[in-house]
Amino acid sequence: MQTTYRPRWSLVLLSSLVFPALFGLVFAALSRSVFGAVVGALLTFGLVASRMRRRSLTVHEDGMTAQRDAYKISVKWSDLVEVRRDKLGGLVPLDVMVFSRSELEPVDARGKVRRSVPPKVTEVGADRRIQVGVYVRDWRESPIGRAVAATGFQA
Repeated sequence: MQTTYRPRWSLVLLSSLVFPALFGLVFAALSRSVFGAVVGALLTFGLVASRMRRRSLTVHEDGMTAQRDAYKISVKWSDLVEVRRDKLGGLVPLDVMVFSRSELEPVDARGKVRRSVPPKVTEVGADRRIQVGVYVRDWRESPIGRAVAATGFQA
């Protein structure tokens, strides 16, 4: 069993609109060109959205692998210690799985090997968390939920 998910479109759109909107407002204020601001905002939106959609979550029998922008994180179901509710951007509630350990690989979403995983990843604990709600709204009814239930973990 192997299933791959991409970030949900609703979250991609929400996350991708904030920065381009701010960029467009600043550009319009500085250049006094509404057309230029709209074009700049649309280009920025496209870049941010495509970057987010390159991320993925692959679920397999032993655990999960999340491909992020600058690294890949692999976790095992046996290392799951907590499922907690967080808010994406302080707005959208979603579930986050926390693991006791993980394996990190410095590779970007295009498969390009990097020198190292950015140090901030381990400093903030992102090396042990997967925002499962970004990929699947009701993960308990998906292959993820069935795999978690098979381990005996009560989510």
